[in-house]
Amino acid sequence: MPWETNGLKYTPKQRGMGIYSLCQKCNNLTGEYYGTEYLKFANTIHMLFPEILQKIKNGNSNVVGIDIQGINPLLFAKQVLSMFCSTCPNITKQDPNIIKLLLDKEKTGLDSKKYKLSMFLLKDYRIGYTGIQAMYITGVGTRLLATIDAYPFGFVLEFDPNDKIEAPELDITSFFNDYKCSDYNLNFGIPVLERNNVFSCDYRSKEEIMKSASSNKK
Repeated sequence: MPWETNGLKYTPKQRGMGIYSLCQKCNNLTGEYYGTEYLKFANTIHMLFPEILQKIKNGNSNVVGIDIQGINPLLFAKQVLSMFCSTCPNITKQDPNIIKLLLDKEKTGLDSKKYKLSMFLLKDYRIGYTGIQAMYITGVGTRLLATIDAYPFGFVLEFDPNDKIEAPELDITSFFNDYKCSDYNLNFGIPVLERNNVFSCDYRSKEEIMKSASSNKK
């Protein structure tokens, strides 16, 4: 099974995800502008996680309500977008507006017809990413996207989003368009999802995956 990794040989790397895809100037600039805000959000969620898991356990839904004070949604979203620029370098080559958006701290506006940025909380620790992928969904069509799993968050960047697809992630594209560069108090519901497979946007539990595998073998 995809999560059975004990005993596998590996080489440890001390460079995080180990991607060198931004020039030094852009890397330093985006880190200075957005990195601190991202870490503040991530650390807050990390401290709240025991309470979040307890709410999920006691309730009948995997969506949990979050209250966060003094957070800058625009800067947080720009850090996430800059991460996707690292994992999918062609984004900036194909759309110079992305560069302008990221290199100007105050600039707002992400074309929601071309892009959809979504997030969720990872139930368990996981780090990973994909490049741009195409997923065909029967009866709906093709979904073009890239993903990043960076505990405690999971992110999905969708290109030319299909409104017919009801995705479980929380759409945060509005962070670019409805918020200025200042702090806000946010109250929202966000899903807590599992990632037990190599396939993007597969949020099935281990039990569901094993049951499906057994059924397919039969």
